[in-house]
Amino acid sequence: MRKIKLLMLLLGVACMVTFTAPTYAAMSYTDETTFLTAIQSGYYLEDFSAYTYGSYNSLDPLSLSGNGYAWSMSSPGNSLYSSDSAMSTGAANMPINISFTGNSVTAVGGIFGPSETTGDFVAGNISLTLSDGTSLTKYVNIGDFLGFTSTVPITSMTIYAPDSVTFTQVDHFYVGTAGTVVPVPAAVWLLGSGLIGLIGLRRRFKK
Repeated sequence: MRKIKLLMLLLGVACMVTFTAPTYAAMSYTDETTFLTAIQSGYYLEDFSAYTYGSYNSLDPLSLSGNGYAWSMSSPGNSLYSSDSAMSTGAANMPINISFTGNSVTAVGGIFGPSETTGDFVAGNISLTLSDGTSLTKYVNIGDFLGFTSTVPITSMTIYAPDSVTFTQVDHFYVGTAGTVVPVPAAVWLLGSGLIGLIGLRRRFKK
């Protein structure tokens, strides 16, 4: 009877973890080569090579697409302002929002960082928030790469350089689909632990 009660308790806890465990698995990357092994071929890469300093200066969202992927970039209440082969905000200490349409997006990456009024990247803090709940704040050096993959669609992301005298800037931007990721839910680990415990319990009762 005692063994049955313990079994029911373990199964009950496992069920609770199943319903409260995250439903997605996100991975972050700081190396572009590694990120490229995690994103499927056919991705869309935007290097903003068609833009020079000040050639784009508008309050309207910038919409771009390729290989079936599409996205719209904006800075709420603020203009977007292009640098040489990069896209930035028109005012300091403002975020860039990106909304994804077209093909489902589960992998994004690029060079995200603060920039000066000249449009040059500088070292500093950058914050990224994805619609799947992923959030990262990191000190980046010039040219540092950041990438993410998720098991659920990424419908939007926000990029923000929080330092008051810098501009938020994006370059070398990847949009695509992540390769197969097989997460191990917390409940699986718990059930495994529970089964091991029950085996030990069974042996104890046999003695």
